Amino acid sequence: MYPVTLGAPLLFRLYHIPIIRTEQTMLKILNDQTTQRLLASAMEGVGALDEHQLAERLADAFMTQLQRELRSRQHLIVFAGPSMAGAVALLSAVTLNMLGHTTDVTLLNDSSSGVLPEVVSWAKTRALESGLVLREVSRDFVPPKMDQRTIVIDGICGTEQSGRFVGSLANVCRFINKKRPFVISLDMPSGLCAEDNRDNDPEAVIHASVTYAFHSPKLAFFLRENAALVGDWKVLSIGLDDSSLTSDVKYYLLEDGDMEGAFGSRKRFTNKYDYGRTLLIAGSKGMMGASILAARAAMRAGTGHLTIHLPAGADTMMHLAVPEALVTEDHSAEGFTGTSEDLSLYDAIAVGPGLGRSEATGRALMELIESSNRPMILDADALYHLSKCPEKLSALTAGSILTPHAGEFDRLFGPSETDYERLMKAVEMASRYACYIVLKGAFTATCTPRGRVIINSSGNPGLATAGTGDVLTGIILALLGKGIKPLHACVESVFIHGYAADLYRNEASEETLTASDVIDRIPMVYKGFQDYSTPWDKTL
Repeated sequence: MYPVTLGAPLLFRLYHIPIIRTEQTMLKILNDQTTQRLLASAMEGVGALDEHQLAERLADAFMTQLQRELRSRQHLIVFAGPSMAGAVALLSAVTLNMLGHTTDVTLLNDSSSGVLPEVVSWAKTRALESGLVLREVSRDFVPPKMDQRTIVIDGICGTEQSGRFVGSLANVCRFINKKRPFVISLDMPSGLCAEDNRDNDPEAVIHASVTYAFHSPKLAFFLRENAALVGDWKVLSIGLDDSSLTSDVKYYLLEDGDMEGAFGSRKRFTNKYDYGRTLLIAGSKGMMGASILAARAAMRAGTGHLTIHLPAGADTMMHLAVPEALVTEDHSAEGFTGTSEDLSLYDAIAVGPGLGRSEATGRALMELIESSNRPMILDADALYHLSKCPEKLSALTAGSILTPHAGEFDRLFGPSETDYERLMKAVEMASRYACYIVLKGAFTATCTPRGRVIINSSGNPGLATAGTGDVLTGIILALLGKGIKPLHACVESVFIHGYAADLYRNEASEETLTASDVIDRIPMVYKGFQDYSTPWDKTL
């Protein structure tokens, strides 16, 4: 819970946050090294900032946001460390004091020489000249009084710490965590690494209630194991140009602003085959609902001509649920045992929703993989069967798409102890097998054969319900069938899927969301992000 002295909760909605960019690109997710390079580049060349000006810019961005959240005059405890984050914390304390808030400021100096970095020493002088009282601690830490209603600003280290905290700084973090105040961290919770925290000690990391990240989020923000450490988070624009970092960035965040005008209008002189002839192999006895959901999603996402391969006797059920689709029947009424379809006729093929786990289905799927010379989308039970014959991964046609959730991924590629470990493995496997891996979760990540990762910002926990994965498979099938490149088909489908869930949440609640609710809102997503402009009206 937020202290009663704060304003409305800080909701994580990235598309409400202004980010200054030099070109229309996705938001880069920076690590410790690229963050430091970004700040260093800001202090070079024409119009360069000096270190003092950079600290002032960061403090201004932070205070602009913080003032929106503080309702009235408050008492805040500020911890500043020997880092740029520490300088920002000290400058922010000066501003807070000028605005009528009272601050208790502790400057932590754990340097063996006792010499502070120049920018921190400068900020300390500024604080003292303003009349601010601060305590500089180098050895014996006398903690200020705090409880769960105390507001703490954490400016101990930001992104400048590499590796786990030890010694006095770790003890300060443990003390703050034990008191459980409301903590606002600058850029990063102190002690947390931007990416890999497998060897870190969570108790020696500040447990932030809110993290204000400068310029970009960090990969650690998107991983389950760090959720309790990062808290809610926001990205603050600081007006820096990161275009020089493009070649060194592996991770990107897709926001709704990146999707504006993504869906063009249809050409007048076209027919259904221009929008994809697609094949869905799905369903088994007792699990026909998955095939229906995937089929409905594919039709809603705009596929032109959909054929569904189903168990024998299931055609009536499908015709009633999705009258727009064609049906071919398997020889078996239990599930998929093979198809005589000419696969070359189809622009895209998806296999898996409700497919069943019989040995006969597994053998048929392996034969299908070996005989097909075109990329396929593999989901759900198709991934289960592939995990039984992992050597068949090498037989997948380049550009194929796998859509596992964490459990399916671990079954296929081996267990992972953390989200970070799983994501790194997904990056490796996508490169090894020249495929796209859509790793589903709270922040679904599309891993590409070239080692890049696009993290999705849309969606909510309401998607944690039966059938939503089948819906995503249907959307990807539709987009891939239209001739959209696999990377774009994956990334755009994940966004559509999540945004449709967000639309439902805004109308009702996450708790009542069903897979069918997602399908029903796909048209509104298209409408909201469609570009109907034509050359003549662009000239007016």
